[in-house]
Amino acid sequence: MTTATGSGTVSIQTGGGAVTELESVAEGTLPTAGKPDLTFPHGFFSFKIIGLTAGQELKVTLTLPDDVPEGTEYWKYGPTLADPTDHWYSIPIGDDDGDNVITITLVDGGQGDHDLTENGEIVEPGAPGYVRVATIVLAPPERPEPEPEPEPSEAVKAARFNVTNLYVSPSEVPPNQPVGIQVDVTNVGQAYGAYDVVLFINGEKEGGQRIYLHPGENKRVLLQVSRPTPGTYTVSVSNQSGWFTVESTDWKVEVAPPAPSGGLGTPALIAIILGAVGVGIAIFFARRRTV
Repeated sequence: MTTATGSGTVSIQTGGGAVTELESVAEGTLPTAGKPDLTFPHGFFSFKIIGLTAGQELKVTLTLPDDVPEGTEYWKYGPTLADPTDHWYSIPIGDDDGDNVITITLVDGGQGDHDLTENGEIVEPGAPGYVRVATIVLAPPERPEPEPEPEPSEAVKAARFNVTNLYVSPSEVPPNQPVGIQVDVTNVGQAYGAYDVVLFINGEKEGGQRIYLHPGENKRVLLQVSRPTPGTYTVSVSNQSGWFTVESTDWKVEVAPPAPSGGLGTPALIAIILGAVGVGIAIFFARRRTV
């Protein structure tokens, strides 16, 4: 399913039943009253799980387009057993380890089921969200005129990233064989933030990947390319560079001409043999006459 924000695709797997009526929902179509102050980068998802036993509990796994930070929350808008009126509420997230896979637990007629009825179906609208990354801007201190404006007493907190350890493997490949490219990205700043890892081949943008890192966090990013034409290609990511070579598969086989013969040819050998036979026959008949 393509997300409502255009961030990519989302896949959903369950431990039972069958997923139907899978749709993306734009955040702007939902009420704002009571909505948490969170970022929902992929919009919301709506789907139904059928073929369950009444009251069944099951785990749902969502694979998102990008990593989400630890502490991400899953929010829904609808009724609950405690409050049957539509309102915003959250349910616990499992597998909260900072990658792009999260899990939630839904119960037919209970937690997360929009219709609150034990009917073997779960209706699920919701989405993962997390706290927005804020940039802190310090206002200049108040001062009487005509004193000069003092410098800010504290630096603005921000995320800063270092890219290191570019590795290209294999460095020599036949046409159209994938080449793996990896780099290490570290957030050396003081705030959580996003970084776009952009890959260039021969100076032209090939693709990339967006990652999110906490201060001091490091992540290895793996990318892959291939080329159909033989030649050497330069690879660059940020300030890191390398290369790989696509080898030609056009092999030429050259057959050496036969070596000239230094001895007698076949006709000469045949003549010598016939001559020897003739001499032998003549000697035989000559001896018979003398006898």
